[in-house]
Amino acid sequence: VERTQEGSEYGRKQREEARRRKRGFMRKAQKADDYPWMLRERKKGATKYVGRREAGAQQSTAYYLLRKGQEADHYEIVHVKGFYNFAPQVKYTTLTAEEAEAEFENRGKTL
Repeated sequence: VERTQEGSEYGRKQREEARRRKRGFMRKAQKADDYPWMLRERKKGATKYVGRREAGAQQSTAYYLLRKGQEADHYEIVHVKGFYNFAPQVKYTTLTAEEAEAEFENRGKTL
């Protein structure tokens, strides 16, 4: 259905958004920095890494990197805006508290 023509679908997104606002639902602005980074190597079967931003790394200090420029005798100073911790992606599920207690009780039983 085209969005520019009249009919039941015309202005649907605007009506839905107005209905949500009327009921008190407000969409939060999404920040790209809040989402984890996903890194992977190009070879098959390689480990994938998930990077999460460190909270509070820049509250009281400022970090800069000194790197060599395009010309041999020039250097660039780059301000570091955030830190990310990268860890291998977890390939297993963790147990809930109840499941862990049940497994702990069964630790001494044999079949």
